[in-house]
Amino acid sequence: MSSKLTPIRFGIAVLFLVAAAYHGRGYYLLAVHETTASDLNDRWREQQSIICGATADLKGQRITREQQEALVPKYGFRVESNPARGGYPPWSFLPGYVFYGLPWPMTRIWFALLNLALTTGIVVWLRQASRFQFPRPAVSASLLPIAAILAVSGFTRTLSMGQYGIICLGSLVGALVLAEVSGKRADTGAGLLLGIALSKPSLAIPFLIPFLFRRRWLTLCTCAMYLMMATLVIWWTSGVDPVTMLGKISDAAKYSADDGNDLLAKGVTSGFDPVWAIWGIAIGVMGMFSWLVYRSPRLTWIELFAGASVASRLWTYHRSYDDVILVFLLAALVMKAIRNPDRITTGCFLATGLSLWVPAHITFLLPDIYVVLMSIWVIALFVVFRYAPLDEFVPPQFEVSIRQQPGS
Repeated sequence: MSSKLTPIRFGIAVLFLVAAAYHGRGYYLLAVHETTASDLNDRWREQQSIICGATADLKGQRITREQQEALVPKYGFRVESNPARGGYPPWSFLPGYVFYGLPWPMTRIWFALLNLALTTGIVVWLRQASRFQFPRPAVSASLLPIAAILAVSGFTRTLSMGQYGIICLGSLVGALVLAEVSGKRADTGAGLLLGIALSKPSLAIPFLIPFLFRRRWLTLCTCAMYLMMATLVIWWTSGVDPVTMLGKISDAAKYSADDGNDLLAKGVTSGFDPVWAIWGIAIGVMGMFSWLVYRSPRLTWIELFAGASVASRLWTYHRSYDDVILVFLLAALVMKAIRNPDRITTGCFLATGLSLWVPAHITFLLPDIYVVLMSIWVIALFVVFRYAPLDEFVPPQFEVSIRQQPGS
């Protein structure tokens, strides 16, 4: 018995070593290295612009280089003017006060600690979900899901650039756990977490579809109320109306449509108009995912989120750092492979795992490889939806604390 488990244990050890290298490098580049965390610096500048009232760029106004230099002594940072930069909705700036409200050096350290805390929460969720699916798991069954997820190379990229990915992922994990619990308070909390995740709509929007088809109206209404209130607060504090901010997203999308690792870039480079490509791919992917959810009413929440993660990765502009959203797909596959280790589920888990474990730099050397990777993810999604169904996971501590409270 132990000899059969040796290769699995060896693979788990290798994955943990890879994960340590990826995360160690990512946190070093995020918090220490002087010339990295460029996206974090962009978000920090935008947030500081709102705090200081330097909102010309958010209003779409062009600022000359001389004007930028003249404003440095007043605000303490360079006010940028770049139509290709930005692309975040107004409600994202409300949690931005928490994420980016400190001075720049402290922001880097705080953002690293925040990402570390959320990553720890994701590991705890994986541990609990694994123990539920396998009540008396072997060491491999309990450690393989954690090792497989932490070894995703996208963690390095999203950390080194200071991206929203892990914040969005952690918020969605929390929403998933509360969705499995149900009840008024859980549904309200799930709606708030979805609202925070929607700080990056390109990742989070597809995750609204499972709540829609499961008729979680309280969750969706809470999410909508949060977005409206956050938008109104930012409008009041910045003086920039929501239509202008949302228009900047459209402008940025046109500039970056052919610059991603996604279906959109393939469509634009093939000669399609960027606007038509953006809307055509979005409607096609969202429509197909909605149809699959509608035709699969017995899916568990982790399976629904696995599907949403694939739709999220395909429906609009993305770079390799956004591969972290496919954690849900990989988690569902590894649990299915352990529970029902046939050739189909095991093969799809290994193929999907390899597509996410290889260093992200390979995508720069072989840009067309994303066609192959996206094909693997779509095939894996159909395996998740059709083979070896998982049990619905309800964390016991949440069940006691939320379902049994009066008025819930």
